[in-house]
Amino acid sequence: IMPVDSLLHRRGTSIQVVTPSDLIVNTDPLRLKQIISNLARNSMKFVNANDRGMITISAYVLDDSVQVCVEDNGPGIPLDKRQNLFGRFQESLDSL
Repeated sequence: IMPVDSLLHRRGTSIQVVTPSDLIVNTDPLRLKQIISNLARNSMKFVNANDRGMITISAYVLDDSVQVCVEDNGPGIPLDKRQNLFGRFQESLDSL
């Protein structure tokens, strides 16, 4: 998350990373970095740095997998947009 971290701090947004200290993930590191970067950048679009914008990236072991969460204190995704959020060819949510 280093590229995202520097971008967020330049914008005045705080970022917090919460992971177990002994967490090891056997995956493609480039793809994982892309996923986390994309989610964090999307989150950053809706966080107002003037209102103490905060983004938390966390990872937890869940059964035999790892759950990655990106949370922020922005306005949230409108209910009517959530149903198709991860659908293929989803149009941009930049103009919520």
